[in-house]
Amino acid sequence: MCIRVPCRRRWTVLFLLLAGSFYGLAERSVAQGFVYPVFYRPPEARYFVLDTPHFEIIYEAGAEAEARETAARLEANLPAAMALVGSRSRLRMPVVINRFNDRSNGYVT
Repeated sequence: MCIRVPCRRRWTVLFLLLAGSFYGLAERSVAQGFVYPVFYRPPEARYFVLDTPHFEIIYEAGAEAEARETAARLEANLPAAMALVGSRSRLRMPVVINRFNDRSNGYVT
């Protein structure tokens, strides 16, 4: 059994060391995790639309093969995905195939 004051001091020091190390890790991950390089889409970039029964695939010129492959896979897997989530609603969703890193959130106007 130890004396009350030194034990409390040891726990305080241990807590401060652990809290400081977690703060350092959290600060580093936030600083490195949310900083993205800026890429600008060239003004001559041309986009096309491939319509399927449930999806609107928007792709850049030169990516037609990727757009067709994506459309085929999405349409093939849609029934299983709808059954998994229990949805019977009519789906019409845009999908963007973008070669530029501008972090699209999926909304297209």
